[in-house]
Parts: sequence; C-alpha cells; structure tokens
Amino acid sequence: MSRLRLAVLCLLAGLVGCMEGQKQDPLLRSSLAERLGGKDKVEAIVADFLVIVKEDQGLEPKLKHLFEEQNTEGLKKQFVELIAGPSSSSERTARDRLRLRPEDFAALAPDLSKALKKNNVGDELRKEVLDLVAPARHKAVE
Repeated sequence: MSRLRLAVLCLLAGLVGCMEGQKQDPLLRSSLAERLGGKDKVEAIVADFLVIVKEDQGLEPKLKHLFEEQNTEGLKKQFVELIAGPSSSSERTARDRLRLRPEDFAALAPDLSKALKKNNVGDELRKEVLDLVAPARHKAVE
C-alpha cells in the first residue's frame, strides 16, 4: 500500500510541476525597446543617463573623460543601439564604438539605474537592461 501512495505522490508532484500556468513565450515577447516604451523613451533614458554620468563626481576620472571628450550625439546613438538594437541604417565602424571594458560598464550601472528610475522603468525591466548593458556589475560589487 505504501508503494502505491508513493507512486501517486510522485505522479501528483510531476503534474503540479507541469501546471505552473501559461508563461509568455520569450520568442513571442515584444522587444526590450518596445517594453521600455519605444525608441523615443529609450532615447530619453539614454539622454538622462549621459547627463547623470557627466555630473557623477564618484566616477573614475579616466572613465568620465571618455564621456566628456566624445560627441554626445554619438554616445547617445551608441547607447540607444546597445539597449534597443542597431538601426537598419547604422553605419558605425569598429573605430567609432565606445572603448569600454566590462568593469567600466559595471561602474556606470548605478548611473544607468538612476536614469531608468527617473523615467519610471519598473524593477524587472530595469534589471533586464542592467543585465544587458553591465553583466559584470555583480562581480564588481563583490
């Protein structure tokens, strides 16, 4: 009798695991840019991010210098492409790209988080953007 109960419990446990509910297929989910509110919203987030970076007194001077010496429109375009994906008309060469190391992105993550919060981006989407842009930020904090 106990074997029968054990078999029934295992079967029920397996069924419960299969009944999590319907999750949205990640392949059918809208793009990150659309979930953030569209390209205009991404551009507003990036513009705020650049302002926050330029005002951040705690950043390493060498890193901050990268943001002060480069064309703001070029930086804005590069970060929009990083978050929203490249536009079909993108003709940027490897020389034009930001020269940032994973550690640099990790250092910039708090500023990006502030810009996302300022634009009312929820916690889940904010985490997704930060994971995309600065995956090494967790190692930098440890």
